[in-house]
Amino acid sequence: MNTPASGSTQATLVPVSASAVEASAEESGSGIDHIEVWNGNTKLGNSPKGTKISQWYSLAPGAYTLSIKDVTAGGTTIHTESVNFTVAETHGIFVNSPANNSAWSTSTIPINAYAYEQSGATTPIVDHIEVWDNTHGIKLGQSATGVGVNSAFMNQNVTVGGPGTYQLAIEDINPNNGYKPIHTTYITVTVK
Repeated sequence: MNTPASGSTQATLVPVSASAVEASAEESGSGIDHIEVWNGNTKLGNSPKGTKISQWYSLAPGAYTLSIKDVTAGGTTIHTESVNFTVAETHGIFVNSPANNSAWSTSTIPINAYAYEQSGATTPIVDHIEVWDNTHGIKLGQSATGVGVNSAFMNQNVTVGGPGTYQLAIEDINPNNGYKPIHTTYITVTVK
């Protein structure tokens, strides 16, 4: 499972991204038909036919254990992977990758994050997400601009300077306040 990250905090709109690979059809008796997403005994949804899922689910605040299952055409579960996370009532930046205090063997770091700012009549507009090397004051990248709604998503790689420890600042930017951050989440990564 790619998202959500185990132990992460999510907004009420949760991205689920996963893929399945079957070593051989003999292992399961037949191949993978689709992927299912379960919350306990409640099925939340299916992927289209195939081995990948990338969908969003609206969940109430609380603690969750989602199970992702690859399933045959006959409905037999081949494998199950579970992830624990929390859905918060707050707004802000939610980061699926990289994990805080993670180590990387390369200076290219995948950023998978989203901003969620919906709060009724006082909802700020999110133009885009920016990623900064807060340690050295260098902008590393940003999502597409001009989103102009209450949320934004970023899924791209950024490159830091080389071996060392970096504090990344991931921010959602409001065009109506001089393009300043609404919220910032800090993630520490180490490149070996």
